[in-house]
Amino acid sequence: MLHSMAMYFHFGSKESILFSFWNTDSALGIFGSCLIIFVFCLCLEFTRLFRIYRKKKLFNRQDGNLSTTDSTIGFTTMRRPNLGNLIDMCLHAIQLTLSYMLMLIFMTFNIWLCVSVVLGEVLARMILSLFFPTMDLFVTFFGASVEPCCG
Repeated sequence: MLHSMAMYFHFGSKESILFSFWNTDSALGIFGSCLIIFVFCLCLEFTRLFRIYRKKKLFNRQDGNLSTTDSTIGFTTMRRPNLGNLIDMCLHAIQLTLSYMLMLIFMTFNIWLCVSVVLGEVLARMILSLFFPTMDLFVTFFGASVEPCCG
């Protein structure tokens, strides 16, 4: 089956989104897809927030005694992988996967889906920052950026 994809922004209800089984043929299908995209955005922001929480917990465990003159910073010592590293790796993989999925959804150029990605990210970040306001402060003051390239 040959699909042609519009390479320009358009309003439409007939879309194939990410997978062969995720097709829309009506306005109701687009609306449902927008709700699913919003859930993707919530999951992405929650994953990002959880990664920040884990960094904050690690920072507090080290009592904030890190300085740029500390010889343990950098590549001088090698640690053995532990469960925490595995959890961080999995969270990073989830965050990257969700980020790229949202990017690919945006690249359908369907205005409804594009708006749902943008509004979903904004609202998800706003909702989670209302429930966890100290996490944003941690990112601002300590530079614990966990932003992927596309999310």
